[in-house]
Amino acid sequence: MNISCVKPSLIPGFGDIAAIDLPCRFETVVLSSVLENIGKRVELLDRLRAKVFPKRFLIRVPMIDRDWTDCFRRLLGLPYFSDPTHFIEFTLECFIQEMQETRFAVSSCEVKWGALYAEVVPVDISTVLSGTNEGPVS
Repeated sequence: MNISCVKPSLIPGFGDIAAIDLPCRFETVVLSSVLENIGKRVELLDRLRAKVFPKRFLIRVPMIDRDWTDCFRRLLGLPYFSDPTHFIEFTLECFIQEMQETRFAVSSCEVKWGALYAEVVPVDISTVLSGTNEGPVS
């Protein structure tokens, strides 16, 4: 596959993100419609943090309440995932909780058109232990 892009520092990737070799550092990692398809999201985010040392992640995930029928099926105890490849249907609360579990602070977050758009930044564990981290935005 021949991939060209306008900006030479932009490197598009294709493949299994959990297995792809990431040999260099990136300032920003974009995960658009990715996390809901990953079973081990915490491990993936930890791996990306350790391999590419990003300053931030730009994340987009679909929300459970983008369609009332998904919520209704969930309420009835029926299968409610909108896509059979999804491992999770996000709410704002569970997204923030997962980011806290992976030591990321949500620096900005917006819910629009049934999707959550967020910028998250790695939290330095030393600031967490000292109590100087302000934590995620809710």
